[in-house]
Amino acid sequence: MPLVRSACARTPAARTSPSRSGTLTAAALFVVAATVLGGCSDRGNSSSANRTTSTPSTTAVPSTTTPSSEPPPTGATGPPSTGGTGAPTSARRGSGCTATPRATPPTGATSGAIADVDGDGRPDTAWVGSSGGHRRVGIVTASGAASDVEVETGSPIPLSVLVVDADESPPVEVLVSDGRTVHLYEFVDCRIQPVLNVDRETYLFDLGFRGTGTGVGCAAIDGHRQLVGLLARPRSGNRVPWSRTVVHLHDLRATNGATDSGTFTSPTDDRAIQLLHEVSCGDLTMESDGLHEPAG
Repeated sequence: MPLVRSACARTPAARTSPSRSGTLTAAALFVVAATVLGGCSDRGNSSSANRTTSTPSTTAVPSTTTPSSEPPPTGATGPPSTGGTGAPTSARRGSGCTATPRATPPTGATSGAIADVDGDGRPDTAWVGSSGGHRRVGIVTASGAASDVEVETGSPIPLSVLVVDADESPPVEVLVSDGRTVHLYEFVDCRIQPVLNVDRETYLFDLGFRGTGTGVGCAAIDGHRQLVGLLARPRSGNRVPWSRTVVHLHDLRATNGATDSGTFTSPTDDRAIQLLHEVSCGDLTMESDGLHEPAG
């Protein structure tokens, strides 16, 4: 079972290069459901955004980033639909995974409904817990296929898990937070597998522990939703500068893409400022919709 190895400390500052086709448009911004950011649609006059293009990082962690300060354009890509459980419903369809002998979750593990991860149209289940010093995250599909992974972390903070279809394209992403970093996994070939950076280590987002990022989100960019890292920079009066970096996902690999930046203004953009310090995608947030390891 692959283990997570943290390499956040080696992350350099993001580099910039001349603009290229396919990078962020001026209208690209951080996507959240209207029920979450409905009050921010008129903030275009209170905040600004600049666009740059970053070359892919050669380290394990993205220079984490944030939402754009412009109002959502008409027809911006939104979150996946939700069912009665609140778990997002995957648009893809398939035969599902073959049932396997179920690994027993640790005693007292937290479990709950999640997105359809294997494409059979039925809600699946995730769990998070620890036993004997081993902290694990698992998924059991509706068909009975079970997979779990041990998360290696020195953080004393309980783990949290949010399952999302970040780029609205298979496979589904599994975001695991230890309160300091977010470990990136995907559900591929009926197993939870780590997404690797260019150094072939598990891709990590910083949550303010090392100063390279503060949150994780999803953004509509050129009409397609993508996973982004977020960075809230030091506040100056009522203004909060931010930057955001696109994370390109392909074949269990993650590379850094373009970076853009802007400024939010309080109190108009208070909800957007808050999201710079959270893990979210669409209308789902780690705090409200994720699964949380029991404390202690």
